[in-house]
Amino acid sequence: MDSLLIPDFEAVDLSLEEAVSLLTRKAAALDSSPLVVSMGELREDLPEKRVNLKLKYQPVSTLLKLIAVQTVMKIRETGQSYHLTVNTDYDPSDVDYRLVHLERWDSFLESQGLMTSTSTGSKLPTGGNIGHESGSGLGPPPPAAAKAGNAVPDLENFRMTLLGTLRETPASVEIWTGPGSSESSPSLNVGSGQKLNAMLELLLAGPDAPGTLTFDLRWVTFKNHAALERMLKASRTSEEPAARGEQHLWDGESLPRLLKALAEDPEAKMESSSPKRIAPGRLFLTSISDSSGLSDVTDDNWAGRTCSIQNNPVGDRTTISLHVKYQTAQAAGGISAQELTSKLTLPVGSTLMIGGPINEDGEKVIFITARLPGAVPYGIAVPDRPGFVRSPYAMDKGMVDVAEIPQGTKVKCPYSGQTFRVP
Repeated sequence: MDSLLIPDFEAVDLSLEEAVSLLTRKAAALDSSPLVVSMGELREDLPEKRVNLKLKYQPVSTLLKLIAVQTVMKIRETGQSYHLTVNTDYDPSDVDYRLVHLERWDSFLESQGLMTSTSTGSKLPTGGNIGHESGSGLGPPPPAAAKAGNAVPDLENFRMTLLGTLRETPASVEIWTGPGSSESSPSLNVGSGQKLNAMLELLLAGPDAPGTLTFDLRWVTFKNHAALERMLKASRTSEEPAARGEQHLWDGESLPRLLKALAEDPEAKMESSSPKRIAPGRLFLTSISDSSGLSDVTDDNWAGRTCSIQNNPVGDRTTISLHVKYQTAQAAGGISAQELTSKLTLPVGSTLMIGGPINEDGEKVIFITARLPGAVPYGIAVPDRPGFVRSPYAMDKGMVDVAEIPQGTKVKCPYSGQTFRVP
């Protein structure tokens, strides 16, 4: 049952039996194999524990474990069946301290459709369910996060997010920058009872759903079509078949040549979105804002680009449903909007080029890379600065010196601590 995801599970103030019954019904609606759960006797000396969970896209096994934790039960798995018994070791007076790594917490928030903001180089919860979900449409890009070199993470929002998803709040939260952490990427030291910390550990340590892919988006504006054709020619080798070039598809070996050609072309302007990890069937929206010249930014009056991607993997390929929207502020006032909707098949580990609108700024295209979550992405070469790149994990930070480091070598991002390859 680790591979069976429940799209939406909301159990508010339910008894153990009611929560298990709800989970069983939701699992039956998705899979013909029945979920069998048996229960032992409850402890009469403890007040009845209620289930409070509001989670999305979680495996059946994880949800059942969370229900067991909230109701002071132990769980034993035997094949497709589960058996719940009373946890006689539970002591509600125990307080445990756990490190919550903000990077894992951010990934969890994204899986729940929650937005995140950037502070001290780490992504932190905003505390509100303002994420873009399937069916929400394409609104304006979220406002840029405040840039503060030594900003303190918003701990109250962390507490509020826990309350919204688990109906639990920690006894205390403090910033931790000791071993295993750094000042640029701190963790949260959460002091609370065994129950809450056990739930946090389950949510943050859970594996990716089968079929989860990481997507890299690169937005490029070419001065004219001749510049685009020149880049396509420069990113190919004479040995590559013509059909492949016509499909505008690059594999892992030819991607560095593409990135090099883009970085070295003075008539190509490239911007990259941070890598996005998307579970099967999930839709995620990413954006780049250019509303600095607008005095009043609203849902309709904004400038920039938004792109929603839905991941539909089958075998070693994914069929992506894509919706792109460009909005440009006009010199005479008003906003010019152009949209593109497409459905494309992309082999995992490959990069696909998708054409966009042509206007006074030039010809716009998008390069989309689909890779396995564990695959290491390439850095972004900096135009006119040979030997310097930008980290794919910290596009808004400084440049990284990779001069004299061989192409394809793995290097560590000095801002996020994550690994990328030299393009």
